[in-house]
Amino acid sequence: MFPDGAKIAVVSSWDGGTLADLEMAEVLDIYGWKGTFFLSPEQFGQEGCLSADQARALRERGHEIGARCLAPADPQTLTAEEWARQVAGSRERLEQILAAPVVSFAYPSPFDLDRLWLTEAVRAAGYLSARTTTPADLLASRIEDWMRLPVTAHALQDHMQLRERWDAIESSGEGIFYLWGRPDEILDDTDLRADLECNLSWFCGRLDVWYCTQGELAAHLLRRTAE
Repeated sequence: MFPDGAKIAVVSSWDGGTLADLEMAEVLDIYGWKGTFFLSPEQFGQEGCLSADQARALRERGHEIGARCLAPADPQTLTAEEWARQVAGSRERLEQILAAPVVSFAYPSPFDLDRLWLTEAVRAAGYLSARTTTPADLLASRIEDWMRLPVTAHALQDHMQLRERWDAIESSGEGIFYLWGRPDEILDDTDLRADLECNLSWFCGRLDVWYCTQGELAAHLLRRTAE
């Protein structure tokens, strides 16, 4: 199902766009994980936020840059036209900055899955996948709708909760372990950082696992579906 016969795909994604993203990338590198960092391009250069050069550096290290809205936005307050402009404009701006494709999107919170025009605007903008924060007890490799990609667990959940999700995937024979969170909520707290590193280390270095970005995951599985 996954490259090199792997049975499980491990993905992590990170919201915020702050300087803590750089530190999170360093932590992920230690344990062999990849991250998809979701950014709003209009935040570049603001106090405490990444610059365009730092976003490019993250990508050059093997991580993925995904898009949020052009600027932090609440979709509950936007018209359909403004939402579509935010979604498409963010991808266009990031691709200009990175000189590379941007194929992954993350919805802001709160996100109403019943408002179909939200997901259809993301689809129309050309993204391969869009992450929600909807938890899935078991995330299989056959995704029903890539514009409504669920997650497995939050980075602040305790180790036993993550183990339960992992064990469910292993028992099923194959699947996706998708961890998400905000670096600026974790790395400044000594205990939370220690817990995160403990979890990353426990799930790292496994021969039957493919450690990938959200974009790599979507591209691989969509290609297999088309074959």
